[in-house]
Amino acid sequence: MDLIGIDNEAEFFPSGTLSDVLQDELRDVTSRWSSLEKDNHPVERLVTLAPRGAEALRQIREGSDMNRRVELVRNSRRDFVSALGYVWKREAEHTAFDGNPFVPLVSRATDKHSLYTLWVLEAPVVGVDDESIDPLDTRFSPEQFPEELREEALTDRTIGELLEDGVFELATGPRNILVLGQSQVVLVDKRKWSSRSVLRFDLQEIFGRAEKDTLTVTACLISREARVPEEGMPISDKLEEEAQRNANAVTSSLKRTVRDAIEILGQEVLDVAGGKYPRDIPDGPRRGVWIDGPELSKECLRFMYRLLFLFYAEANPRLNLLDIKNPIYSSGYSLEALRDLESVPLRSKSDREGTFLWESLKVTLSMLFKGFDAIDEKLGTGLRLPMVKVSLLDPDSTPLLSALKLRNEAIQ
Repeated sequence: MDLIGIDNEAEFFPSGTLSDVLQDELRDVTSRWSSLEKDNHPVERLVTLAPRGAEALRQIREGSDMNRRVELVRNSRRDFVSALGYVWKREAEHTAFDGNPFVPLVSRATDKHSLYTLWVLEAPVVGVDDESIDPLDTRFSPEQFPEELREEALTDRTIGELLEDGVFELATGPRNILVLGQSQVVLVDKRKWSSRSVLRFDLQEIFGRAEKDTLTVTACLISREARVPEEGMPISDKLEEEAQRNANAVTSSLKRTVRDAIEILGQEVLDVAGGKYPRDIPDGPRRGVWIDGPELSKECLRFMYRLLFLFYAEANPRLNLLDIKNPIYSSGYSLEALRDLESVPLRSKSDREGTFLWESLKVTLSMLFKGFDAIDEKLGTGLRLPMVKVSLLDPDSTPLLSALKLRNEAIQ
């Protein structure tokens, strides 16, 4: 599945399951919509909007006149909300804070049994220099409220701050909230907000690329038909349930895979070292002594956890640990680059017995532990990685593995 432009932040869906689950489940979802007319089809509405949406975002990005910018942003948001199947209607709603101050809504949706409710909130329009700001970090401006409500308007808290105690504490409050930013939309679910798990939709990417898969996923996750159906369980809930079941299966599979990998790694150490501590191991008295089984197991387990940490850091760019978008890192040091090499057949003896994969892993892990700074300030290019000084990544905590060169064949 093409999910570029959709960010599964803080595991709104269990990590590693979103793409796999959608691949299978969306076929069933879209088949139910296949008989609908184009105007009533959630995916087709977004497909129709995409070219116009991309052009609107371009004009917003290049516009300098603030009044014109406000007009463009609001028209763009109205078109997007309508394409999702919601009715655009400006109104205000009380919050649960003392004094019951108001927040502005641009849409709301409730099923006929009032089990599922969704509010759409509009972040204030910002200037060109502030386009990258998180919509959840913005505060409502007085202009977003009717004149008669401005004295009671809630403008002293960010949208993120008001959700938990101000909105989700309401007896008749929404379960889901869509927050409209300039070119980003954030979905917040009451059940997942305690861990700050959200889904983010980058409209610049989604509309700019206009990939049918991405538009389909967007429709199946945040359209009116998916989140607040007239009848039955929301499609989005079914997808999340399937993702959770899938996650449980992934966990069991991961345990088996890690166990097998530790056995392969341990056996390779024994084969390369001849079963004895090598001569250049830092701990001199152990040189030539038979390798201790429990210690070997501990080192191999520690190394596997390093790899899992590295996979997680690369998959979560918001951690700001690895600059995965930097071509220097992505092509020269990343696990993704090594994974491409891992699929290359090892045809010759020198290929099989070479140590490139192992040494590359050690270099990347060392960069993560020690940090790396090679920026040309004049050119503004290079690579900078922060130091992650934790015992898990310390090469001295795995002296045996650090002293050896393991073969490509085993690492594959």
